[in-house]
Amino acid sequence: MSLDSFFGSSHPARAAGDTLSEVAAAAAGCELCKLAPGRTQVVFGVGRADADLMFVGEGPGEQEDLKGEPFVGRAGQLLTQLIEGIGLRRDDVYIANVVKCRPPGNRDPQPEEIEACAPWLDRQLALIEPRVIVTLGNFATKLLLDTKEGITKLRGREFTFSRAGVDAVLLPTFHPSAVLRSGGKALAEARADFVLIKRALARADRGAVFSE
Repeated sequence: MSLDSFFGSSHPARAAGDTLSEVAAAAAGCELCKLAPGRTQVVFGVGRADADLMFVGEGPGEQEDLKGEPFVGRAGQLLTQLIEGIGLRRDDVYIANVVKCRPPGNRDPQPEEIEACAPWLDRQLALIEPRVIVTLGNFATKLLLDTKEGITKLRGREFTFSRAGVDAVLLPTFHPSAVLRSGGKALAEARADFVLIKRALARADRGAVFSE
């Protein structure tokens, strides 16, 4: 299936290049939504270009906006700990967000902002071709599963995923920021979710067929 079917003909992501670095360079100048004027820089994504495991969060915060890398604050430290807890390093995975520019005051991204930025995420998916995708929190989960259900109902489950030419298994879990706010129970549930992630990766390595 052609990438033309995933990206509107006028969106700059469509002709942004054939590598992550080329697409990131194109995204750096994006001004398609009202988040652009308030950013320090576009926070495109970080990690292995051929990662089997990809994390998708909500949007950059203040520290991410300054550094240009997703999940570098306290929430990022927790995410790194959870990744290391299943025997991987942060460098082994790819980490991105639904929106690439910081919403002012760290507010929730608005629907038109998500819509404007989604083709950049689709290009990341198409180029990385992850086998397992983990959505962190409500916004990434609702976008990639095309659902209105919240993360509390969806976490701890596996879903078949097909988008941007990628067929994978998707596992929703809490956003690390929510885990930090909520404390012990949420942290235990997040760790349990990461055990499921590890098992899904093991099955992917064996070429198993995923079932919802």
